[in-house]
Amino acid sequence: GMCPFAQRTAIALEQSGLAHETVEVDLYGSRGFTKKDLKAVEVAGGLSPKGYIPVLTIDDEVLRESSVCVERACAGVGA
Repeated sequence: GMCPFAQRTAIALEQSGLAHETVEVDLYGSRGFTKKDLKAVEVAGGLSPKGYIPVLTIDDEVLRESSVCVERACAGVGA
C-alpha cells in the first residue's frame, strides 16, 4: 500500500479537484519508476537526492515533505 505521507498528499490532490498524475515508486525494487528515477526528479528540481516520498512536481516547482505538498495542493484550488 501507499505510505501515510504519500497518502496524505494523494487525498489532498483528490479533494482539490486539480488535474494530476500519480506515479507509484518502487522504493525497494528495480521495476517501473524506481528510487533512482525519483532522485533524478529531486535533483532536476534543485533538491538534494534523498529518494523520499512524496514528491510533488508542478511545472518547474518540485516539492518534498507531505505537509508542504498538501499546502500547495490546497493553494492551487481556484488558482
